[in-house]
Amino acid sequence: MNRFVLLFLALLITQFGIAQENNNIIEWSSEKLTWEDFKGKPNISSEFIAVNAGKIDISSKDPITALTKKIHLTIRALFYKEVSWTITNSRKILQHEQLHTDIREVHARVLRKTILEKTEFTSAQNAQKLFDIVYSELDKKMRLTQGKYDDETDHSTNNKRQKDWNKKVAKQLEELKYYINNEIIITIKK
Repeated sequence: MNRFVLLFLALLITQFGIAQENNNIIEWSSEKLTWEDFKGKPNISSEFIAVNAGKIDISSKDPITALTKKIHLTIRALFYKEVSWTITNSRKILQHEQLHTDIREVHARVLRKTILEKTEFTSAQNAQKLFDIVYSELDKKMRLTQGKYDDETDHSTNNKRQKDWNKKVAKQLEELKYYINNEIIITIKK
């Protein structure tokens, strides 16, 4: 099985809601991951030496109904400790895995930005449909980006491409710094 398929499967498993307690989830922050955060059981038949599992989570503080006038959303880039694993203690590989988490945050910020830039929601149902469509498209783009990152860096072994990606993602995080807040509020204009 190729690397991209294995990464995709790891991400897909988390997408379908593996039950996690809050202490097994890390929300993206400026604090970097450590190898102690990778608590999953290594897959000994895998060609990988580490797997970073997570997703972008979008949730509403309150149920969205026809009467809703304000929607309070939380959009978080999550890392799952119990699904992520490693068989190495390499600092270089850890930095590579951190960038997977940072790429997830870039896409979470793009999602927040896209939703906030929508100028008018005529109903809560209209808003929910947009959230679903935008999330689905962005999730697909994020998965493609994650695969491209691994391919171009050859899972961190191509030092030049790894440095290029480090700079690229740092620049994207900076450009999207106004969308760092996980909480956003949408107003329904009826």
